[in-house]
Amino acid sequence: MATQQCATCSGTGEVNTLTCPTCNGMGICQTCPTCDGSGQTNNATCATCGGSGQQTISMSPAAITDDDDVDIDPSDNSAFLFVPTANGSDTTPGALLRLGTYCEKEEAATDETNAKLFYPDQFVADEESGLATIYTLASGKDGNDVLGGILLACDGQALIKAGEKMYINCGDTLHVESGDEVTIKSGNSKDININAAEGNGKIVETSKSTTRKILGNEFTETTADSFTINHGDTVSITYGTKTFITLGSGQSVTVGGSFTGNLSGSVSLNVGLSFSADLTAAFSFTLFSASLTKWSLSKTITDLSSKDTTLEDSVAVLKKIVFDVASKQYDIKQSVADLERQSLQTVNNNFTLIQAKIDIRQNNTLVNFGNLAVFT
Repeated sequence: MATQQCATCSGTGEVNTLTCPTCNGMGICQTCPTCDGSGQTNNATCATCGGSGQQTISMSPAAITDDDDVDIDPSDNSAFLFVPTANGSDTTPGALLRLGTYCEKEEAATDETNAKLFYPDQFVADEESGLATIYTLASGKDGNDVLGGILLACDGQALIKAGEKMYINCGDTLHVESGDEVTIKSGNSKDININAAEGNGKIVETSKSTTRKILGNEFTETTADSFTINHGDTVSITYGTKTFITLGSGQSVTVGGSFTGNLSGSVSLNVGLSFSADLTAAFSFTLFSASLTKWSLSKTITDLSSKDTTLEDSVAVLKKIVFDVASKQYDIKQSVADLERQSLQTVNNNFTLIQAKIDIRQNNTLVNFGNLAVFT
């Protein structure tokens, strides 16, 4: 309950109702000492406020708006505006705005069906164990303390428009869910930034398919390991130059058929030891081939299945292959060392060449300045 100034007596506690007995209300012969010339005396107690000068009023919805769907009394820590649904139900919200703790309208949300009339589906799922009193959790809690929240629920569209900036700050989980499409769009030539805990969080995407159209350049930097698992076919088309640079070891394993087609020239450079093992049948057709090999070690065993070949012969052949490989190890290591020295010499030559170019440019600059001085 609250008080306000009495409108009947204007807060004086009395009303002017009696005629002055001295001047009989005329107040014109001489100044009346009783009513001071006003013709009225103030000696009747106000019937509305009982002489207190204050009027007691009720702040109940019915007293203020004559409508139980409106509550503006903050004494119960909540205020709400309830608009029933179009079907006339006095418990189903067409629109509900509640400020503070839960309101009496929400007390109808005691099961999953009714709770989803007031609250988002994910909130109902999160509080599934306490559906009977879910409305008591709707404004939030800090331990045993019930916090003041805001509830906006409607069975139609919710439209929010801001002419300038809009800030949404959530101290805990932020859940956005739509029963249909979700569109995020920025202004003309403006960025969309997604930041997962300043690089300390994860971004998890789950979808049936993904289509990305980049009308410009793409740059990806990964500071740790990268893993890609594809359970289907992979097709990659590049209209331009494709360059692969691996500053470390590289492995490639193909379990199944493999086809490589090259409709232009191909250059392969391997500086170091290269090992290739093919455990399947191989077929090669080359129209023209040119090869320069410093050392070559090759052995094809075709007679192991011959009826005249014994197990001892086969073992001897394998031992011979192992011996040949071992005998070439030193030569291969020496060759690698030579290549490394040659690479270092090439780097030194390149540096010398770059330095010479710099000297030439400096000389050209000096010549240009000399010509300019002569001209001036």
